[in-house]
Amino acid sequence: MPRDRSPRRLEALLRRSFGAVTALVLVLVALSSLIYFLEVFRFEPELKLAVAVSRTVRSAHQGMLDQETGIRGYLLSGGGGGGPDRSDLLGTYQQGRREYVDNMAQARATLGSRGQLGRLLAETDSRAQSWMTQ
Repeated sequence: MPRDRSPRRLEALLRRSFGAVTALVLVLVALSSLIYFLEVFRFEPELKLAVAVSRTVRSAHQGMLDQETGIRGYLLSGGGGGGPDRSDLLGTYQQGRREYVDNMAQARATLGSRGQLGRLLAETDSRAQSWMTQ
């Protein structure tokens, strides 16, 4: 017995097929969205920590720039060259040093000893300390 291939039957079959494919796509999109949001929530604390440490280290770097600016101003004004005492011009340097020390301490406290980030922070601090003692 031959199959009924009337236009109405074919149209009904296509509608069902399209409906099934649409439903499958919607289920896959919903599942993908769920997985995405679960992953975002899983990594959110680490992301917040990284942002906080990054801001703190950036402030510490600004402290180093302030130290450099203070020293440069002191030297350009004749300080340290046997002339009159110009240590009053080292305020920017001293403020930058405090800013560096405070921010690095905060970064270490926030980060703790978290693997590679902790090692990178320690290496950065070691190099900065070396620069500051030159």
